[in-house]
Amino acid sequence: MTTLFTVVTTEGWVDMMWKGVDANKINLSAETNRNVLYTGYFTVFLIVSSIILLNLFVGVIIDTNDKEKEKLLNTNKLTTLQLEYSDTLVKCY
Repeated sequence: MTTLFTVVTTEGWVDMMWKGVDANKINLSAETNRNVLYTGYFTVFLIVSSIILLNLFVGVIIDTNDKEKEKLLNTNKLTTLQLEYSDTLVKCY
């Protein structure tokens, strides 16, 4: 989990990837470029996790923007009839 978290944060993920590529079985020393296909796993994981984190970040920003817009408009205290009247006045101008 620590390795995957390092990859998600994109800080030092290249070093972790190469350690994963060089990894060997338990109680055996590391071999250079033993599992080259792991580079694909790390790259795909980085891209997918970055997209997910980006979507979460954008979602929070949009949600916060909507809440602040509601606060500024003060429409949360109006009834539906008052909202319709307000919309009609806006359309008249």
